[in-house]
Amino acid sequence: MTTESKRKTLSYFSGARQGLDPIYHETASELGYWVGTHDVHVKYGGSANGLMGAFARGFIAAAKKTESGATIEGILPRKYERVNQPQSLDMKYTLTDTLTERKHMLLHDVDAFLVLPGGTGTLDEIYECVEQDYLPMDRDPTLETYGIRPIFVANLNGYYEHTKKQLRHMIDSGFISEGKLATLNFYDDMETYKAELEKLLKAN
Repeated sequence: MTTESKRKTLSYFSGARQGLDPIYHETASELGYWVGTHDVHVKYGGSANGLMGAFARGFIAAAKKTESGATIEGILPRKYERVNQPQSLDMKYTLTDTLTERKHMLLHDVDAFLVLPGGTGTLDEIYECVEQDYLPMDRDPTLETYGIRPIFVANLNGYYEHTKKQLRHMIDSGFISEGKLATLNFYDDMETYKAELEKLLKAN
């Protein structure tokens, strides 16, 4: 007898720009479509532009075609509504007053985080996820585990190699522990990325 897995909620982070290499846009669209074939709820930054828009369009198309039950929700600050045009997509979206409020909503009640290339906002979101889930075991002996929400980062074309080096430098310089990055996972190919994500989506 098998038990059905609980429906998962994911947050997706990437740039609201295309990037110069077409592989970024293609991968965002393909990942969105693949995720949209699963019965999940996704929250993301609400833009119809760039890699955000490519992911959202792929997701929406897959959800409709496969009738997977997948749903997507855009969350963005009011000041970004005009340029990011969330109303052009067939989805629910929420406007916030600040970026801080937006990030709180994107991180709240989520099972995992999906990351593709992006700018400073995407880096900020990666670090926010790490900080939110990290439990400082080295300072409080009553805390037994670190946060368990995985962060799936697609290292397309080695895009995040400099980020990995900076994080390694922080560890080697004694400013963070290895354990702080326990849930931060970088993937050089999308097949491995999706295979690991599939395990999470099927887990109870």
